[in-house]
Amino acid sequence: MSETVVKEIIHKAAREAKKECIMDEVIIPTEIFDVLSYSESSHYQDVPIKDVISLGETDRDILAKGDTWRTSTYKLHCKSWDQNKAKIFQYFISKQKKRYFPAEGSTNDLHVGYIADVYFCKLGNHRLLAAKAWLNNIIGPNMKIYRVYCTEYTLLPDVKDILKKCIEDSGTIAVCHKTRYLKVKSNKGVTLYHKNNDKDSYKKVYNLADLRTLPQKLKGTLDFREIPIEIVKRLLN
Repeated sequence: MSETVVKEIIHKAAREAKKECIMDEVIIPTEIFDVLSYSESSHYQDVPIKDVISLGETDRDILAKGDTWRTSTYKLHCKSWDQNKAKIFQYFISKQKKRYFPAEGSTNDLHVGYIADVYFCKLGNHRLLAAKAWLNNIIGPNMKIYRVYCTEYTLLPDVKDILKKCIEDSGTIAVCHKTRYLKVKSNKGVTLYHKNNDKDSYKKVYNLADLRTLPQKLKGTLDFREIPIEIVKRLLN
């Protein structure tokens, strides 16, 4: 059997997806939520594929800044997946708890975090990416991945206040998770908040009319990822 059969099926699913569907949404790095929230309880539950918005940025082989679910799917190599082809696709639709992905080197449950109805991958980038593309193609965007190990997260109080203020001011919000900065931009200017390293709190550190007035040393460390305002509103539900 060719070593590319599963890859071709998954890539074909991404190619055949309708334009401007869930496969064309830009993927948000999961690490953003690590600096915006804290974990609560864990349990098994069904996860709608349309509500999964994030993958872990550590997998740079499939995720670069600006990638969509479609473009990232094209980067999947599905190495060694062909030897368990039938089991791979059965895994995507199985309702069994504590099922392990039947691919070489995979030893843990798929793990997804969530806030309200916003879901982000904590472990299992490749299988979640493949499942979203394939299930969207054969069933549709309302399909769920069943019995996923999930951890509920709660927004930090300061973050919740900042997001609410951003919506009130018709602004946009972006996060640099590596340096723990939040950027809120509105008609009132640009405000930067920074998360204390030892505390779960954010402090306003810059209130600017223009980002170009930031100190050059700081500017060079900031790599912001914008969170669509529709997602911001969902996080606050």
